[in-house]
Amino acid sequence: MGIDSPELAKFNNASPPPDFNNLPLPYGKKRIDVWEIRERIPIRIWNSTPLLIPMPDIETRYDEITGDARYVVEGNALVGDGGMSDVYRAWDKRLGKYVAVKKMQEWLSTDEDSKNLIELEAKTMTRINHPGIPEIYDFNVVRTPDGKEMPIMIMQLVEGESLYGRLNNNKQVPLTLDEISSIVTQTANTIDFMNKKGLTHADIKPKNILLSQPHIKIVDFGSSNWVHEMGTATPGYTAFEVYSGKRDIRSDEYSLAATVYDILFNNPPPEIGLGIANKKAIESNILDPNKFKISLSKENKKKLIKILVKGLAENPDDRYQTSTEFAQELSKVISTTQS
Repeated sequence: MGIDSPELAKFNNASPPPDFNNLPLPYGKKRIDVWEIRERIPIRIWNSTPLLIPMPDIETRYDEITGDARYVVEGNALVGDGGMSDVYRAWDKRLGKYVAVKKMQEWLSTDEDSKNLIELEAKTMTRINHPGIPEIYDFNVVRTPDGKEMPIMIMQLVEGESLYGRLNNNKQVPLTLDEISSIVTQTANTIDFMNKKGLTHADIKPKNILLSQPHIKIVDFGSSNWVHEMGTATPGYTAFEVYSGKRDIRSDEYSLAATVYDILFNNPPPEIGLGIANKKAIESNILDPNKFKISLSKENKKKLIKILVKGLAENPDDRYQTSTEFAQELSKVISTTQS
């Protein structure tokens, strides 16, 4: 899951949204483009509903909510979405700042394992104090108007688009070699810090790398060690051993190497099976000037092939043993190219 809008930077310094109760009503009808989140109230009555969600009709009973909400989410505030959860921009009245609110998608919200997923993700992320990991402010369980429990995680609203958004934005110039080196080095540093804490991310990919300043941010820890397996692996970026439940820190190194290949070719590496990279295809693509647009000498192209093939090796023992080791070898080739 990623935040793909380069305009997001304005929100952390923005003024608070207008008072929800004083907004003009369109065509004389009740507003349906704002919802608010209250801290848990254990009484199942309409006057104490802790979560008000926009509905497609005009009968949404906003006037039955009393008191102030902790978080106010305006319409069109979705800043990130994935296969299992959505992330919204919200105004935190208590902290006086914009935050990100993560919740499970509706089709998962009634499943017990899914309910635990966000709580466990929050506990995982609070264990990691690093500039490459968004801060976690709170975890709570609220109720929807129909009485269902819904876990939410409140976290830092990250400024910047995702690496995926950057790579697929045709209006921007391609990443420079310096930018590639910086992104990979910072991502590797964050991964290794997390690995030293005994955690693996298990879903490193361009959508989960946010290009914030001064340090990238890795997001979506739903597949980390503390979280129950729910089939969250992403083909093309996931190492072979992950599918058999035997992942370790070198599995994240594989995903980083796959991400680097994506940066270079705008596609994950070709495979001959799940988590088994096609070495011959990688070599062929890098040596093909019609496919590989970066200007490298033939010698450096061979070095790059060697680095990627090792980083994407089927056997974890044949890979770089840390993500930083992989990033350092890549940076050497880049620095040689620019010297």
